[in-house]
Amino acid sequence: MQAANRVVMNTGLLYGKMLVTIFISLYSTRLVLSALGARDYGIFNLIAGVIAMLSFLNMALTLSTQRYMSYNLGGGDMERLKKVFNASILLHLLLGIGLVVVFEVAGYFLFGHVLNIPPERLSAAKLIYHFMVVSAFFTIISVPYDATINARENMLLVALTGIAEAVMKLAVALLLQNAGSDRLILFAGLSAATAIALMLFKRIYCSVKYPESRIRIGKYKDMALLKEMFAYGGWNMFGAVSVVTRNQGTAMILNVFLERS
Repeated sequence: MQAANRVVMNTGLLYGKMLVTIFISLYSTRLVLSALGARDYGIFNLIAGVIAMLSFLNMALTLSTQRYMSYNLGGGDMERLKKVFNASILLHLLLGIGLVVVFEVAGYFLFGHVLNIPPERLSAAKLIYHFMVVSAFFTIISVPYDATINARENMLLVALTGIAEAVMKLAVALLLQNAGSDRLILFAGLSAATAIALMLFKRIYCSVKYPESRIRIGKYKDMALLKEMFAYGGWNMFGAVSVVTRNQGTAMILNVFLERS
């Protein structure tokens, strides 16, 4: 396929995905709000916002990984490409474990001293927090597979997985309408399950389709490359911190100060 035709097709796929997911997400949000109610929906978004603030490394390192994958793919050096992928797997695994520790330690202070959660919903909020930690971990370790798919310019898969994620969230929203148990906990648990399912699908697909995506950390371990990728990703952290703080920090500020006023 010619480069111009590929650009047109990939652009069309991404715009099509965006339109479909926007419409599905708007309807899903309405259903979730109706099922949970304003208070529980606010609690979920507050806690999800806290996790998003702490997981800004994910966005920064996605750019770093994709840059290295694309560069080495263009150069045709498959051995180097395999080293990049395995270094990325190790890097994101370590970061994921580290952030889980940070999340759990931060959760003690957030629930004890910062966030204002109604006492009758405090236990549910803590359980939701743990579900969000699990979701964040699997989202982080799926970054190398996202970078591989983007570097390979497989925008059809990007569009299909994005639409599939939106459809799964719609199915969760529909399931909540008739749920008899605690809908807030059920919603958080199913949201985490969605993230895990998507990560597993991407891992299986990439392992079968792209040879460089097979995990061989012991064989392709390169500590110099690992440090280089981490250093490069650090330059992207500043912008990522600013964007996430702007988007998610407002919810925390409103929760802390308006509840006390």
